This record gives sequence, C-alpha cells and structure tokens, in this order.
Amino acid sequence: TPDSYRKHLGRMLAAKKYLDGVRAGVAAVSDAELETYYRDNEHRLTLPEQVRVRHILLTWKPMGTTDDRAAIRKQMVPILEKARAGEDFAELARKHSDDSTASQGGDTGLFHRGQMVPAFESVAFALQPGEISEPVETPFGVHILRLEERQDARLLPLDEVREQLREHIREERMEAAVEQETG
Repeated sequence: TPDSYRKHLGRMLAAKKYLDGVRAGVAAVSDAELETYYRDNEHRLTLPEQVRVRHILLTWKPMGTTDDRAAIRKQMVPILEKARAGEDFAELARKHSDDSTASQGGDTGLFHRGQMVPAFESVAFALQPGEISEPVETPFGVHILRLEERQDARLLPLDEVREQLREHIREERMEAAVEQETG
C-alpha cells in the first residue's frame, strides 16, 4: 500500500542516514598509518614486469588444412627475412599483418604476464630490446615479434600513490565500521 511504502522508505532513509554517520565517524588516516600500510602491502603496490612488442600475424584459415598451415608458415619466411635485414618492422606490420594492431605498426602496447596467449607471451618476455623472434605459432596463426620496450617490476613510490592509498584505507575502515555496526 502507499502508506506501507512510505513507512518502508522512511526506515530506509533513516538507516542510510545512521550508517552515513557511522562512516563519517571514522578517523582520518595518519601519515604513520599510511606508511605502515604501504610497507605491509608492497606486494600489492608493485607493478609487474611489462613488455611492449610489435608483431606481425598471418592468421590460420578457419577450416584450414595442414597444407594451408604450411603455406602460411612459408608466407612468413620472406617477411621475417625483410625484418631481420633491417626493414622498418612497423611498416612491415602495416603491410602484412592480419592483426587489429596492424594500423599501429603491430604495436601491442605494454602488457604483463597472463595477458597474452602463453606461446606469444613466452617469446615476448624472452626477447631483448630490438630483437626479432623466430616464427611463433598460436591458436590465431603465425607471428613474428620485435621487442620494443621492457619495464622491470617496480614498486609504486609512496608519493605517487599517497592520496589514493589514504582514501583506500579510509574506505576499508568505513566498510569495517558499517559491518561492525550491522553485524
């Protein structure tokens, strides 16, 4: 009924107001508490090692035969030779790659382990900057990769994350206060 709905809505608003008060009562996070949290959670604040490669992909045909796959492998040979002879890898990717990154010269952008298919990722992380891989087969087709950039794992500096971390800790405390209050 409209009357019971109004009462229900009133109770909901009162509860929200009460819990907002509980949240507002949570103390600010001191610098000492922030630094302790940072030290205790360094593993969560460490960016993993990342690499950025350019690649050229020649895709498998959807219903391809063994002969079709051999032809695609053979088609990659002269492209690899041109890349190793010093031709512009990005231009080769624009010209030959079947991948959606072709228009960006095959640039994948930075990625960390676990974001690409295993065979691709394994080769990408094994390369040295500027090095071009042997052909790599994945479920998508045959790739060649060129490592453009490697970023080692790094702990985010406290000064870089100070305010976001302070807000995160306060949010955790507010959730805990509400949980304690509501049981």
